[in-house]
This record gives sequence, structure tokens and C-alpha cells, in this order.
Amino acid sequence: MGPFGIYLGAEELIGICDLRSVTIQDEEQPRVEITIRLKKSAWSKGYGVEAGRAMLRYGWEDLQLAEIVAVIARGNTGSARLAESVGMKFLRDMVHMGVEANLFVLANPNCVNRVDGPP
Repeated sequence: MGPFGIYLGAEELIGICDLRSVTIQDEEQPRVEITIRLKKSAWSKGYGVEAGRAMLRYGWEDLQLAEIVAVIARGNTGSARLAESVGMKFLRDMVHMGVEANLFVLANPNCVNRVDGPP
């Protein structure tokens, strides 16, 4: 599905974003996770929100996904705020790859078979 570059202007690469398959502990089916990574100099300037909204639109409209999740290391308040800024809701605490994390989820508002929680 990606990754996709996040550019400031035509040439300055400031980050990457992606939709990728992720296996969540204690769940049988993989989910699709949004990831956004920005250079520190690009933090808190709205670029992450813009990229997040674009990736969600891509997931909903082009890939017809029912939901998208974000796995965020516990204590990463910037990423949690970004997830909430694009409409994601905290679902639960978890351990992912040995790291304490928070699981955020957003259901496709246009999907008839919405999934609002774990299967």
C-alpha cells in the first residue's frame, strides 16, 4: 500500500506515511494500521494531520477498508493527539511487540458493515 512520502513543496521530504497490515496480540485477524513518521522539524505544524486525513481518505475511498487502526507506544502523547485529531478513538491498552501501547481505531463512516471494536 505504501509507503508514501510527505513533502513540503516539491522536493523537501519531511516524512513518510503508510497503511500496512498489523497483527494485534490476542486477535486472530490482522488489521490495517496507519503509520506516520515526520522529521522532528515538521512536528506540530499540521503536516501529520494533513497526511493522516489523506491516508484515511485513501483507505476509505480507494481500498474500501472497514476500519483503520493506530498502534501507539504508551506515553507518545504527540502521536495520540494526532490520532485523535483525525477522528480516531482510543480502544484499549495492549502490548505490541513487547512494548506497552494504546490501540486507536476509526471505522469507515461510509461502510455498511462498520467494525467499531475488535472482532
